[in-house]
Amino acid sequence: MGATSMALGVIIGGGFFAVLGPATETAGNAAFISVGLAGLLALLTGISYSRLTLRFNEPGGSFVYISPLLGTEIAGTLSWFLILAYLFTTALYASTFGAFATLLLDISWQHAPSLGALVIILLAVVNLAGIRFSSFFENFLIYSNIGLLLFLAGKSLQTISLEEALPVLEVPSKEIIFAAAQMFVGFEGFQLLTYNYHDIDNHKKNFPRAMRTAILLSIALYILLAFVTTAAVGNKVAGEQPQTILIDLAGLVLEQQGLTLALVIITLSMTAAINATMFSHGRLAKRLAHEHEIPPGLTRRQYSGVPLLYLVFIVAAVIGIIFTIDLDELAAFSSLVLLSTFV
Repeated sequence: MGATSMALGVIIGGGFFAVLGPATETAGNAAFISVGLAGLLALLTGISYSRLTLRFNEPGGSFVYISPLLGTEIAGTLSWFLILAYLFTTALYASTFGAFATLLLDISWQHAPSLGALVIILLAVVNLAGIRFSSFFENFLIYSNIGLLLFLAGKSLQTISLEEALPVLEVPSKEIIFAAAQMFVGFEGFQLLTYNYHDIDNHKKNFPRAMRTAILLSIALYILLAFVTTAAVGNKVAGEQPQTILIDLAGLVLEQQGLTLALVIITLSMTAAINATMFSHGRLAKRLAHEHEIPPGLTRRQYSGVPLLYLVFIVAAVIGIIFTIDLDELAAFSSLVLLSTFV
């Protein structure tokens, strides 16, 4: 899979649309500054991940870094938290996809879990088609999505209001910093690239380049979107309906066509995030099985380089989560697991 597109797929699809509204409500017109601060922290973290991966010269991410320092038992415990984190994160993406897909298709929200399960099954098939096809599919999703986001941002620039955009520093600096902490979740996902280290051509050169490029492109796009959101929609409106702020922006700029565009953007983003997460999750599983942290039988049988039984496990577990936990509880629990794993 294309290294940069895979990282972009998870970063842009992962959490930005969920946290843009709350961060805008907190930081007001300075939301784009908060995005920049969060992006800077993500960039420094990404550079650290890159250097550690190059130093160990093997995939595996945090598991590889921690094992020599704290031992395999601690690293093994972390690995199970990672598995749990990615299962619930994938379920969150799929549930979000299902919720917005019902709006796009104009059908009852009760079909959301079924649509979430359907996209999981379809993307499992995409993963089984092999790295080349999965890479092409991910490239199509993410670059189509970036193009649509840039189109929306460009149209929004034509409707911005100075009354809404100014003053920039309308809240205390501590609120801007707090919003930056909220926005950091929007950059979560770049670490998945470490699990695909050996799948990247000329990885010693291209791996750190892909990490930097994906994070820098995400920072630029996020800053632009945060600015046009506050300048066009206004942070008061964002505070009233924080989870639908992108839809509000698109509806204001492009009316009914904008609503459809926003729904397409979100569903494309979630699809790209699910695809990239499932792909990387399989790579992590092969590493953990090699170290006997999970049963080796789960990854022994492979199809197109994908551990078949483990993929079936992912699909079954995620679908089970989708049908048993509602979206709000899933979002809260996913955040808790991620914080427990990475902090």
